[in-house]
Amino acid sequence: METAKIKGPALFIAGKKDPVLSFDGGGWGDLMDHFVPDLRGKVYVDGAGHWVQMGRPEAVTDALPGVQFCLGTLQEDFHYGRTGSE
Repeated sequence: METAKIKGPALFIAGKKDPVLSFDGGGWGDLMDHFVPDLRGKVYVDGAGHWVQMGRPEAVTDALPGVQFCLGTLQEDFHYGRTGSE
């Protein structure tokens, strides 16, 4: 499993309240860089848990970058409603 990679462009979207992000001491968002070589960005949605697409569907829709995703112009570590790390 350690050598398994997701091929192709991808976008990581997670709810900030998702308990999976804290499994085994946390750092799961950072691990995406290892397992997804063509990771185009990470989106952390405030007020959402594991089922972010169900709890905050508007945030997921807004995070989908459309053509920008394909062109690779997505700003990394976008936080819904603002940019930059907290």
